[in-house]
Amino acid sequence: MGGSSAVARGRDAGRRLAWADAYRLLSRVDPPESLTGEDLELLAAAAYLVGEVADCRQALQRAHQAHLRNGDVHRAARCLFWVAFTLLLQ
Repeated sequence: MGGSSAVARGRDAGRRLAWADAYRLLSRVDPPESLTGEDLELLAAAAYLVGEVADCRQALQRAHQAHLRNGDVHRAARCLFWVAFTLLLQ
């Protein structure tokens, strides 16, 4: 699926709280590197809310890396906290 249009539609689905649509759209973005850290956090939330916890963790780990690349260590740390939290709930 095309990168920028799918990302825009996925963001819109997230704003509308249409979690299944957000998950479907953002998880199919090609190339996946076109997702920002914020997009990956949205993908993680959507994945969690539709029951795809493994995909949630993977998106959070990718968001962690993206935030580190951008120098945002606080957001990067928060992503790892949520990875750990989902593991505790398992």
